Amino acid sequence: MANTERGQVTIMLDKERTLRFTLNTLIDVEDTLGFSLSKLGDNISIRVMRTLLTAGLRHEDKELTEEFVGEYITMDNMEEVQEALAKAMGENAKN
Repeated sequence: MANTERGQVTIMLDKERTLRFTLNTLIDVEDTLGFSLSKLGDNISIRVMRTLLTAGLRHEDKELTEEFVGEYITMDNMEEVQEALAKAMGENAKN
């Protein structure tokens, strides 16, 4: 079960999974993207979203790939995924 007090958010993909971002996770994201997350601002591309989502899920399964995770993001759940990412990263999702 996700601990929302610690920034964990449950999301349904192929099964129920828990997003969690640590400092190491964010460094891995920056390494993968090749730039600082501070440069993102409010303009997160679909590619960045997939990278963030995959990184935030790897604490449960180190073998997850971006391609695998990307297969479970569709237009039907895109908004839910964006909101989960925002909550897990400590931002306010829609009020």
